[in-house]
Amino acid sequence: MPRLKAKRVRGAEEAWDSGHSGSGIRSSRGKSGDSGRSGGCKRSGDSGSKGSIGSKGGLGVRRAIRHGVADRLHSAAIHLLRTVRQVDTQSRISPARLSALSVLVFGGPRSLRELADAEQVTPPTMSKIAQALEADGFIVRKGDRLDLRTIQLRATPKGKAILQRARKLRIDSLAALLSSTSKSELAILQQAAHIIEQAVNR
Repeated sequence: MPRLKAKRVRGAEEAWDSGHSGSGIRSSRGKSGDSGRSGGCKRSGDSGSKGSIGSKGGLGVRRAIRHGVADRLHSAAIHLLRTVRQVDTQSRISPARLSALSVLVFGGPRSLRELADAEQVTPPTMSKIAQALEADGFIVRKGDRLDLRTIQLRATPKGKAILQRARKLRIDSLAALLSSTSKSELAILQQAAHIIEQAVNR
């Protein structure tokens, strides 16, 4: 399976961050990152009044605004994932296993190498994760009907059930965070989620 498709499968889901992919999700920007964001947004607004978007200077302003938004989204996503990951312990499965299982549940069967690529880990690391999932009855190994030399990992009904339960726990946790959000704010968040989904799946 092409890496691009595997990446889309992972991005389209609720970003099961296992902290082992090397993507930097576990790192925290800290207070300095927050002050950098606010400073960057202010500069973007100030310079935006000096030129139109169609001018050369305007393009620079637009780029600065885009990077400022990306910076805030990145920081918000980190804090959001850290919050929802706290409920993962209730599933009694490690984040790494949940992440790998989510790929198989939402994206379908994968070979060990394809799953390792999707999770951005080495095949030996994924082999250990797969062995643990198989021991718990969450996945099975089956031969590819078109290529008997290829062994595919498939989620079992038990694996799908535990993943759906873990997903519900995360969604319930997020919904609780939004309990005091107004109707108009929820509409904005819904539109933002749609925009992000479109960008990820291009």
